[in-house]
Amino acid sequence: ADLSYNSPIGFVLSAVQTTGSAYVQFQDQSPGGILVSTILWLLLIFTFFAPPAALAQRAFQSMLGRSASFSNCITLTLAAMPRLVVFAILMFISYGIVAAVLGSLFFHIAWPGLPLVPTFIIAVLAIVATMFLNVVWWVGIPVLMVEWAGPFVALRRSWVLTRGQRWQIVAILVLLAIPEALLQSILAWSMPGDVGAGGNEFLGYALSIASGLVGAFFYFTSAVAAAVGYFHLAGEKEGILALDRVFV
Repeated sequence: ADLSYNSPIGFVLSAVQTTGSAYVQFQDQSPGGILVSTILWLLLIFTFFAPPAALAQRAFQSMLGRSASFSNCITLTLAAMPRLVVFAILMFISYGIVAAVLGSLFFHIAWPGLPLVPTFIIAVLAIVATMFLNVVWWVGIPVLMVEWAGPFVALRRSWVLTRGQRWQIVAILVLLAIPEALLQSILAWSMPGDVGAGGNEFLGYALSIASGLVGAFFYFTSAVAAAVGYFHLAGEKEGILALDRVFV
């Protein structure tokens, strides 16, 4: 199942998986190498989760009318490193369970002949299951940062806060995904077939950089959207006074 939907969590999980898999190919498999690999994996996970965490803190404080410097948000994000890493591992587990179940179904009912109906059903299930996880965990990072909650509490709070508003969140995620998909498709279509030939090399580099910038823009936009969504969901369910009293 493709887990790279347009949401901070989906983007992060896809990026960590891709980067980490490339790194493992060159990592020494001795006990010392495995220890170094584990530490670097954890740092890699934190690096990818840190930007949406810092943005969540900054966006929320701004919506409350408070001053929130980037340096302070970065300091808080570094302080939250252990909780962010555990949160990321829990996210990997939840998405991994979905991928394992769907993968097992695929190999039992659709492989190797790939009949149309079973393959289509599994593809739909993959989209629905992944979108469901993206929605119910949508405000997990803002909860973890703003309420200074633990990873398990953050997941539970995100589940509770999104209840009753999940179709609206689906619409937000789709509206963010469509323009990015269109832009990325245009950039991919513009990529020359022979990148190494003459001026095509420069064009290939330029389009690759543009694609990365588009991905980063929507990544950060999605992180801010999650923080704004958290502000409104918590305010609607618990009131603005509760927001101002409880959160750091």
